[in-house]
Amino acid sequence: MSADILIDRIDNVNAICQNNSVYESLEINDILESIRVIVKYIISKKRKKIKEIYVYMIKKDYSKLEKDDLLKIIEKLESRKKYGLIWDEEKTKEKFEKESENALPVLKEVKGKEIKTNPSKPTNILIEGDNYHALSVLNYTHQGKIDVIYIDPPYNTGNKDFVYNDNYVDREDSYRHSKWLSFITKRLRLAKSLLTDEGVIFISIGDDELAQLKILCDEIFGEENLLSIVSRKSKATSNKGNFFSPSTDYILAYAKNYLLLGDFDDPFAQTTDKYLKLFKKEDYNGLANLDNHIRWI
Repeated sequence: MSADILIDRIDNVNAICQNNSVYESLEINDILESIRVIVKYIISKKRKKIKEIYVYMIKKDYSKLEKDDLLKIIEKLESRKKYGLIWDEEKTKEKFEKESENALPVLKEVKGKEIKTNPSKPTNILIEGDNYHALSVLNYTHQGKIDVIYIDPPYNTGNKDFVYNDNYVDREDSYRHSKWLSFITKRLRLAKSLLTDEGVIFISIGDDELAQLKILCDEIFGEENLLSIVSRKSKATSNKGNFFSPSTDYILAYAKNYLLLGDFDDPFAQTTDKYLKLFKKEDYNGLANLDNHIRWI
């Protein structure tokens, strides 16, 4: 259809809307035909526009889209339900975060406190300070060089075991879990960058944050790199707890890249007297330490 014909049709409809005498001079079929042509044209343009948007979305090329179309795509993407953890990071920032944006923590050596076990080997380093700052410094000196990391973060039980922004986080704090997630996420990302490609990280945790930590670590390290969740007898049975007496905590073990990871077996250690003394009992399967759920194979 030519532009002139379409303009004539639109003019007819405009005239009808503004002047009853024009309406009377036109046949009803002419009016309906004008409206039909205009509606058809609008629909065809919309279809073309929608098709263009989806083509760009499939190809992941948004460079030719207009601002309004880009905003619609962004709104649609943000409205999608996501699997994973979502928490209020803006309301749970740590005090030092803004200061750390353009600042570099510096280690100060304290003479006489070196941890030296063998003069022929490098001196071990003990860093005293906030673990975020310590991990940040180590990323300048040891990035991609650490084989094994073990961390024992606050369990966030609500019983004054977790201090955030100089205050204890109790069970009544509505941002209790959000604060803990903001705290641990930054440190886990820094820890991951310290690991070698064959590196492994072990993280202790209790019941209160086990579920959150598992999902978070799946996101940071990759679900495929989960080696195991090990339960550990942490204390003797007590009369605490409403329904069950708490006596265990957990260790989450993740590899940086499980495909590059070798075996954990240490044949030499498993033949030493010290190791064999762990297995004090014997059943039909052989030696076993039933107290700690370890079996000699």
